Amino acid sequence: MNISKNQFNPVFYQRNCLSQDELTGYANETLSPEQAHEVEMHLIDCPFCSDALDGLQSFGDVEKFTELVAEVNESAEHFQPVIEFKPASTHIQPEQVTDKAPVPFFARYPKYIAIAASLAILAFFSVRYLSPDTHSTQDLVAQYYADPLFPIQPTAGDNGKTEIMQMVSAFQAHDYARVISLGDQFTAESENYLPASIFVAQSLLEMGNYPKAIEMLTGTSKSDNPVFSEMAEWLLGKAYLKNQDKRAAKDLLLKISQSRSGYQEKAAGLLKELD
Repeated sequence: MNISKNQFNPVFYQRNCLSQDELTGYANETLSPEQAHEVEMHLIDCPFCSDALDGLQSFGDVEKFTELVAEVNESAEHFQPVIEFKPASTHIQPEQVTDKAPVPFFARYPKYIAIAASLAILAFFSVRYLSPDTHSTQDLVAQYYADPLFPIQPTAGDNGKTEIMQMVSAFQAHDYARVISLGDQFTAESENYLPASIFVAQSLLEMGNYPKAIEMLTGTSKSDNPVFSEMAEWLLGKAYLKNQDKRAAKDLLLKISQSRSGYQEKAAGLLKELD
């Protein structure tokens, strides 16, 4: 059986996974609400796509990333495999034996080896030099933001009858896509809009949509209600760090540490460790 180039799948091809357009559209926030919801539902159960989205957002320049993927796929289209598989029962005929030594793969395809090596080097130096403290910073995030915030506590007698309590139950069950979906029912005039926005923002953080979480938390932090505005400010520090915007995070944590916020001590401790 001969392998044809049609049997080689391009980068970001997976039958049951998100397409490159869906991932980049979600990262750029150009999808419709319905499309974004479908993507979020898929991300919950697919670690492959979740990792791909994290990598895409970490790369920063989505357009440049798309160009690199297209270049690799275009090069792969010219790959002509030479491996031929034959059934086990096939016998080698005398005329098939040759004295010619096999040509090494790297000698046949130097261009593709060079492309692969270049991409590997680019990835290594991006991780090594552009974000040398990524792991330590994320360890601090996990330490200081270990416990999720509950702006409204579960009520035993409610049994999920109201939208906000359905949201609480979904958040406790780590059903973050449902939390986001329920959040669409709240408007700025709704009684529980502020606690709902805190739940939605935390769900967005858990799903890796840091830009959207930052946008929502920034709005909530400007609320006249100090309970929810302080929660939003504290979570905004997490969102900045997860989005690798350390400067913005430190500026915000300094502000919190110098205020009368209930998160003053935590902010001061985290800021000290980030320095």
